Amino acid sequence: MSSVQALLATLARFTDAVSRVCGSQQLALERARATRGEPPPVALVLPEHVAKRDAPVRTHDLRSYDRQPDRPAERQPDLPSSPPETADE
Repeated sequence: MSSVQALLATLARFTDAVSRVCGSQQLALERARATRGEPPPVALVLPEHVAKRDAPVRTHDLRSYDRQPDRPAERQPDLPSSPPETADE
């Protein structure tokens, strides 16, 4: 075995060992993040027009939609079931 082949074999073993250690550390960090209930760390760059859609919106008071208990509900007028006949027919 030449010295170059021996060096390449050594580098391959070292690279394999390092990748296993890094992979196990990454897995441990991922499990800790999931246990804390945090979202995955994803860099998300949105265009400006999309980012503006996520702007906070002020809500209004929804109590105006509630029916007043002391007043009966207003009845909607009945709509005809068929369109009115025209004079041409």
